[in-house]
Amino acid sequence: MADTTAHGHILGDASARQARPVAERQLSALALSIVRVIMHSVMIGAAVTKSQDVQDLIDSQPEAVGQFLWQHIEADMQLITASCGKSFDDCLFIVHLVLQRIATKKQDNQRRRDSEEGTNWDNLLNSKKSRASWEAAFAKAYVTPIIEHLEDKVKAANQTLQSDKRFSTNPLMHLLHKSQPTSGISDSQDMCVLHTFPDVWQYRPQITIESLLQYLDRLHNVQDDNGGQTSFVLLREFLAKDHILSMVGHLPDLIRLQQVLIDQFHRRIDAAEATKMTIQEFLNKAMPDVQQLVHTFIKVWNQVRECIPSYGGIVVPRDLCSQMLDTSHSIAMMLPTRRDSGVCSTALVDFLIGTHNEMVQFYQRIAKITTRCDPIQPSDATHNHLVAYDKDKDLLPLVLSHRDYAMEAGQGTTHTFNLPALQRQIEERFLRGRPEIIRKIEQLVFRQDSHDAVVFQTLRNRIPQKSLPPSVQHQILSQLKSLSDLSDCLAVLVIAIGFLVTSPCQPDMHIRKYLHTTLSLPPEKGIQASPKAHEYCRVHHILSLWQTLAVEQACRNKQDPFDDVGQEYRVDLDKTQQDNIQQALRHINVEQLIAELYEYITLNLKSSNHEEQHDVSWRIRDTLEAYMDTKYGDIDESTTEETYAAEIHGLDRYFPGELQLQHAVNAWKAVVHLSKQQL
Repeated sequence: MADTTAHGHILGDASARQARPVAERQLSALALSIVRVIMHSVMIGAAVTKSQDVQDLIDSQPEAVGQFLWQHIEADMQLITASCGKSFDDCLFIVHLVLQRIATKKQDNQRRRDSEEGTNWDNLLNSKKSRASWEAAFAKAYVTPIIEHLEDKVKAANQTLQSDKRFSTNPLMHLLHKSQPTSGISDSQDMCVLHTFPDVWQYRPQITIESLLQYLDRLHNVQDDNGGQTSFVLLREFLAKDHILSMVGHLPDLIRLQQVLIDQFHRRIDAAEATKMTIQEFLNKAMPDVQQLVHTFIKVWNQVRECIPSYGGIVVPRDLCSQMLDTSHSIAMMLPTRRDSGVCSTALVDFLIGTHNEMVQFYQRIAKITTRCDPIQPSDATHNHLVAYDKDKDLLPLVLSHRDYAMEAGQGTTHTFNLPALQRQIEERFLRGRPEIIRKIEQLVFRQDSHDAVVFQTLRNRIPQKSLPPSVQHQILSQLKSLSDLSDCLAVLVIAIGFLVTSPCQPDMHIRKYLHTTLSLPPEKGIQASPKAHEYCRVHHILSLWQTLAVEQACRNKQDPFDDVGQEYRVDLDKTQQDNIQQALRHINVEQLIAELYEYITLNLKSSNHEEQHDVSWRIRDTLEAYMDTKYGDIDESTTEETYAAEIHGLDRYFPGELQLQHAVNAWKAVVHLSKQQL
């Protein structure tokens, strides 16, 4: 698994952090929040004298370092409060207890480390393993001993505060911590004196999933119904993953949204177009039920996004996972692909499927279940197949119904939980009989991805291709006077190529018949803008026709025709190289060079092409010759009605040998520019 952690502060802005506590790596949610508040406190202290040094440690480079860190401290304290179910004042006690332990135990721990043969981390924490080892050791030494018996420590701290002579005579402190119970307030009493009753000021912790987890941590082992010892590992695992498991129920909606987007955009949109279209623009034209699916996607993504990089499934760049999604973002983030921002949609569904499967497998292992349900396809999954529930409507009422109360003199009301019964209910209602989901996610194909080297070669293998005679090519182009007509014809061909790869037809079928009869495209979606192409071209001409139109579009269009080609293939040409190209063009079939080099760059050098690596140091002329040998090597010229050169005249002898694939894009542009000057 790739190391998705990094040096420095990479949490981003405090407003983008999770609003609820989440466990990470080997740390519980509470331990993680305590470690972070201490880290942020140290950083804000250092920023007083070394603001620039601290700013350099922060990935987002905030202008107001102090305010940035203070907002993180506030967020950390909110997460600590949510994790342990204590009041804010009690949480301050907890942090101070950890700091006290650091101050008093530091020397003892240093002596112990010095006596050890070595540690599991290096001083610079250069690796993920080192960082995780140090973090776990720090928590074990200073944090875990405090939170293991948290209730007792907080109670003792409050008692110490009450007995402090500096505060015990204070009327407010006396009121807050008065131990004697008071009689109830009658309706006839003046509400103006309500504030004088201690019961009004008493903090009553909420019962939450986090507080139940803390209760489990305090108990460690309790007796089961048969008098044996059980650690309730199933209950603990279920509750610890509640923040993710509660989102699994939305999986059918997410899969349905992906199918809607695939039906609408598959092979009909370019990656650049998808990036420019916002979610709001899509919503403006969407049906109400689809709008609801989109909002569900946004909700689920914002809930689990920070868990995806550390999951170990499909890799998503951390900068994408740090983004809170809203309708101003690009629709590309919702399109299920494995490239660019579309990987978010694919990874989200994969993450939820994986989370469901892991929970099902964990339950089956703990319950020792040997007879298992057959796995099902994601598209067949319903709410009843999933570890699915509504936290507020299903889980919390279940937890509250298994809570027992007790009254102790001088202690007020305490509560416990019937853990064996609660675990059985969770097992019965949410886990038993659930099948695993097959991790297979349907992918959207962008329009430009319908024509890559693998697709074209597959089509050539299934439907032997022929080349259009130069005279026919020129006639077709002369009829397509407008760039919009040319682009429309090209878009239709791309759709046809995508279908032909999977569903071949007779090679000599007219392209027009395939478009309107086989694919049932409407009359206006065709190649009739060129009468010659409409009447002459057959399916075995489709790749030659695509090349003819694509090259012409690239030459006419003022935009970069290689916007999806990486910078490694865009090295500039120096003056000598440009002069050498100009000299070589006098002896080379320029028209064919432009066409074949364009096709090679477009099909093979795209950033999204992961099938094969093309070394930037390869010579252009050698690479192009090898490509054409592969492309035309199997053509039986005796069976073709057209004559076509399987090699570019003069390329091997005259094309500059110093030009490499790193110059490919600018070499093509130079050839086009110089050829126009020679006309």
